[in-house]
Amino acid sequence: MTRFADSHCHILDPRLIDRAESIVKNMSSDGLDFIVEVSASIPESYESVKFAMAHDNVFCAIGVHPEFAKTYPEDADEFAHWALSQHGNKKIVGYGECGLDYKYSHDAEAQKQCFTHQILLADKLGLPLIVHTRQAFDDTLQILVENKAHIRNGLLFHCFCEGTSEATRVLEHFDAYFAFGGAVTHTPNTLDDTIRT
Repeated sequence: MTRFADSHCHILDPRLIDRAESIVKNMSSDGLDFIVEVSASIPESYESVKFAMAHDNVFCAIGVHPEFAKTYPEDADEFAHWALSQHGNKKIVGYGECGLDYKYSHDAEAQKQCFTHQILLADKLGLPLIVHTRQAFDDTLQILVENKAHIRNGLLFHCFCEGTSEATRVLEHFDAYFAFGGAVTHTPNTLDDTIRT
């Protein structure tokens, strides 16, 4: 049987949390070796760490989604350093998801500042960066390139929805990974060529 891992899930989302334990219990029979529970805020990060610590086959990523950039907590950095000091890289395997999202017209400048800050923080923590970008690719890539010296632990574009040219532009600067989410099921599917690349 082919085995898989889910590198980006949100089973602690309020819509799924009642089923979280059963999802983890059934992972092996569903063909999953492990999952990475990814966070969008500091409260979510705390819960993700706690949940990962309670399950052998669950890992997590901590960070702040661009939706919450304007309210980036003062204790976010302190929390991140504390979490790593307590659990090392045994359970916390990435930083994110962070980045830029202009779809709902959140404050672009606040997002840029928050994203840059989190790139530097991920570097200090020694964690791979998990990037969320939606309708903000050019600005996202510009910030990443400007901070290239601080992206030394891996770079993953989560739920990549851009085209082949955008993926090529990323690869001109970084040895990056791309993950493709639910958009691959859309009709028409515009990601086939990107995935083949």
